[in-house]
Amino acid sequence: TLRAELAYQLRDLELAQELFTALLKTRPDDPWIQNDLAQVLASLGEDAESGRLFRQLTERQPLFGQPWLNIARARRYGDTDDTDIRQMRSVLKRRQMDPSQALYVHFALGKAFDDCRAYDEAFTHYQKGNALRRASLQFDPQAVDDHISRIIEAFSPEFMNRFAEQGDPSTRPLMIVGMPRSGTTLLEQVLCAHPDVTTAGELRELVRIARTFTHKSEQSWPECIEDITAEDLNASAKAYLGALSARSDGAARVVDKMPQNFLHLGLAALLFPNVTLVHCVRDPLDTCLSNFFQVFPPGIDFAYNLSELGHYYRGYERLMTHWHSLVGARLVTVRYEELVSDPESVLRPLLKNLGLDWEPACLAHQENVQRVDTLSLYQVRQPLNTGSTKRWRHYEKHLAPLRQALAGEA
Repeated sequence: TLRAELAYQLRDLELAQELFTALLKTRPDDPWIQNDLAQVLASLGEDAESGRLFRQLTERQPLFGQPWLNIARARRYGDTDDTDIRQMRSVLKRRQMDPSQALYVHFALGKAFDDCRAYDEAFTHYQKGNALRRASLQFDPQAVDDHISRIIEAFSPEFMNRFAEQGDPSTRPLMIVGMPRSGTTLLEQVLCAHPDVTTAGELRELVRIARTFTHKSEQSWPECIEDITAEDLNASAKAYLGALSARSDGAARVVDKMPQNFLHLGLAALLFPNVTLVHCVRDPLDTCLSNFFQVFPPGIDFAYNLSELGHYYRGYERLMTHWHSLVGARLVTVRYEELVSDPESVLRPLLKNLGLDWEPACLAHQENVQRVDTLSLYQVRQPLNTGSTKRWRHYEKHLAPLRQALAGEA
């Protein structure tokens, strides 16, 4: 199972499919394996087969909630009396339903009622699903604040100037950062419609490099950055480029779209002094609400409480302001609302900044979507549209805790 999961994480989807298929033959009653196989197939664009497996799971394992969320993500609902909605409500009434699985059904019902524009009912289910998820997590907002303060202190202007013009001169990495749900996957797919751009997905290489520096120092991250040398930077840059090449073809630019690389932008700027760094920004209320409507993989623990979400967003903004002050014009901001409403006005200057010619295919990215293994799997297969802008207005009366946190009042 670990080998199959690793293949999926490394975006070797054909190998992941092969391994999960083999596992399912030996353990045909294991719902986790069938669900994982169906998710791999969905990432490969095999929607019919993935949908069949998800629905088969709901019939064979009615107390296993995850497939319901995948089914809901893959379709649009138009009637609150839809058969799926009735079945999900029925499942939640079962006393044997474990909370760890019930939460997925609540998120699925939230998505379904949102599609039906029954926004109060949708929010009720999202709130219940988030509460169940949050109860299983340890998250300390103050610890996040402290960590961001330490990053800002460690990556001071004086420290950055010490290593000016060091690192690797390559311009091949194309790093896209931002909050989750800010448009990073959409921008990745739009840029990958360009013949000179491909993607390596969400690389964890910057985190690995930071961990390497920690192991070499007696200090923890980020204080250990004080001990690095120019040789350390050059070696780490070469290792990063090797990881980039291993997960891409020979394109001139290769996207690394790990959103939370925003925590490591100072390190990225040192490793590659000639690289343009791209920051995706979306309306804070829309960004946070979209986070609240998702079940994330482990590691994103701040998204299941509106006050904590707003608090985290303020920390993210504080750190991004610091990075902008350090690297200036190298950090280019792409606003989601402008990208979906007037894409050419955003993409022409961005491509020029990247040293790439204009490519009309970027305006029709949905015709050549690359493999997607993030929560934006289904949305990015649609043409550019403004359907997700100002979505928060449908939920305005529920957002007081989020507004207060974003304003620094909570």
